[in-house]
Amino acid sequence: MADVTLRTYIFLDDLQPQLAAFIGTTARGFLPVAGVASMFIETAPGLIINRLMDVALKATSCTPAIMVVERAFGLLEIHDWDKGQVETGGRAVLDYLKLEEHDRVKPRIVSDQIIRSVEPYHAQLINKIRYGDQLLSGESLLILETEPAAYIAFAANQALKSAPALSNRSTSSTERTPPPTVNGMKTCSAVRRTTSYMVSRSPLLAVMSRKTSSSAPSAS
Repeated sequence: MADVTLRTYIFLDDLQPQLAAFIGTTARGFLPVAGVASMFIETAPGLIINRLMDVALKATSCTPAIMVVERAFGLLEIHDWDKGQVETGGRAVLDYLKLEEHDRVKPRIVSDQIIRSVEPYHAQLINKIRYGDQLLSGESLLILETEPAAYIAFAANQALKSAPALSNRSTSSTERTPPPTVNGMKTCSAVRRTTSYMVSRSPLLAVMSRKTSSSAPSAS
């Protein structure tokens, strides 16, 4: 499998509520919920992603939310309440490709901008193309672009973890347990700080706050 490039290999141990909600607006698979572990894998070329999804699902009990197949790139996401299952799925993919995690393309930040006190008309323009929560005039906006594109998921999750508004929520990640049934799931009200990104070769991460701004640390 030397002809396959591992563009992205990301393990998220605790999917944040806003990012899970955002994935729910764009993904076409089985949608994740807050607190699950998640794995994003991006490859070049794209068609191999079908085989890698098959390998990951047959090796684990994981559930897929995203499978994007393009000519140049392919992207998959799998998730499960059991972190070990998700890591096993990733390991199965690496073994199939005869690669290691360190063989992935090193991510870089292409653009990092903060716009403070967004103007009303600017906010309206952004809201026309948004997938996350609405941007209100007067809020601050962080725009982050990464290469490869899929690393924006890591940046978004880390930004939300570090957001002060999230640290005060009543239910911590350590207290979450898998719901016995779908009907038993509980949902929490959305907070003002949200994350959104475009699933494209040039994704945008927007972290919005009325009073403060936050930036995501670069992946190492």
